[in-house]
Amino acid sequence: MLDTHSHIYLPKFDEDRDAVNQRALEAGVKGIFMPAIDFDSIPQMEKLHHPEINFYKMAGVHPCEVKG
Repeated sequence: MLDTHSHIYLPKFDEDRDAVNQRALEAGVKGIFMPAIDFDSIPQMEKLHHPEINFYKMAGVHPCEVKG
């Protein structure tokens, strides 16, 4: 199973990210797609690694972040 939209890389998950990943595994999740919010979120996504979950990083800019 794939989670098609997760911002698990955000700092608010720092304290319980391992528990969130474990619950995802228990639910049968094998891959998580992570859309970027802004350019600063890309390095945060690059830090995530897990032996049993594939993280798919999607670069982009959230519409709320676009100015002009």
